Amino acid sequence: MATTTTTPARPRTTPARPRRPKRPLGIVRYFLFYGCLTLIAVVFIGPYLIAFFGAFKSEANLFATSPWAPPHSLYLGNFRTILFTDHFLVYLGNTALVTCVLTAGQVTFGVLAAYAFARLEFPGRDALVRKPDLL
Repeated sequence: MATTTTTPARPRTTPARPRRPKRPLGIVRYFLFYGCLTLIAVVFIGPYLIAFFGAFKSEANLFATSPWAPPHSLYLGNFRTILFTDHFLVYLGNTALVTCVLTAGQVTFGVLAAYAFARLEFPGRDALVRKPDLL
């Protein structure tokens, strides 16, 4: 039976590098970058937040308080009005129908076009395959 010997691992002989102090300009750039990102996030999220708060306010409360203020109590009458008196469900059904028909058409014609590119030879096919943004 063979025996194996192991040698202990040698400790690292290279000294650890000292940490560089952060440059003041790098910290300023860091805060400016994330400050701009925060401002952009507020600009994009703000209208959604106002719409969300407005959905749960009554009409009197909507015009009496700031748009940024959350509702004092949850008012669900707005949803009842939209769903049952303004024909919202009819509009939603029309949108779903048009979306399904258009999606089925896109998939059908996409499959036919893919078959044509894969199996048929026609002039200009190679150019269209090389530059798909021309399609």
